[in-house]
Amino acid sequence: MLGYDRKEIGDEKIKVLITRINDVELALSVDEVVEIYSPSEDIKADMPSLAKTPATECASGILKKDNGVVIVISSELLISKAEQDEVDAVLEKYN
Repeated sequence: MLGYDRKEIGDEKIKVLITRINDVELALSVDEVVEIYSPSEDIKADMPSLAKTPATECASGILKKDNGVVIVISSELLISKAEQDEVDAVLEKYN
């Protein structure tokens, strides 16, 4: 999703990030979680057009933190409309 190669799920320990997207809890497989930070909206700036690429399309902006810049990822932008429809269909089937 972020432009990295997919990894096969084998015997290694799987790390997941649980998030809520459009009122649905989803588990996302991740390589690592360094920090989860919820800044106030007033310190977030729009994503610079120079930094917009297919790998950053789930980014909703940037913010300055400590001595660096952090890309803000919006969980609502992590899945496509088609993927959301697929999740909705599975939920409908089991509800």
